[in-house]
Amino acid sequence: MSIKSSIQNLIRKSNERAQFVKEFNMLLQNAYTNRELPFLCEISIVDGCSEFEPANSGFSKGGLKIEIKSEKISFTDKRNVSQMILSVKELLQVLATLNFHTLLVGGTENRELTAYCLADYLKYDNFTF
Repeated sequence: MSIKSSIQNLIRKSNERAQFVKEFNMLLQNAYTNRELPFLCEISIVDGCSEFEPANSGFSKGGLKIEIKSEKISFTDKRNVSQMILSVKELLQVLATLNFHTLLVGGTENRELTAYCLADYLKYDNFTF
């Protein structure tokens, strides 16, 4: 693979990640507006946890952060928002394809983020060849 095609591939992947985040934020905003979500949430690309990073990761920013736009959130609120993501296997596959390895969930004022290793949630039940 030439350097030119490698750079083009990197740009294409970066654009896919940015487009994914943009579209996901629009989805979350619509869900909040339609009262499907109790909190307005915003997703951004951040540094992930280095201990969750796969050995062959080519991206320095492997974290996907969900910020719950509320001053006061409970542990249960954070858990419910994280489960919204972690319970959808197809979404986890897309995140893995986009080289995300960490999900971080927290609130606007709450500096404590809860970190999840996405690979732990990608394990398949009854997987056979």
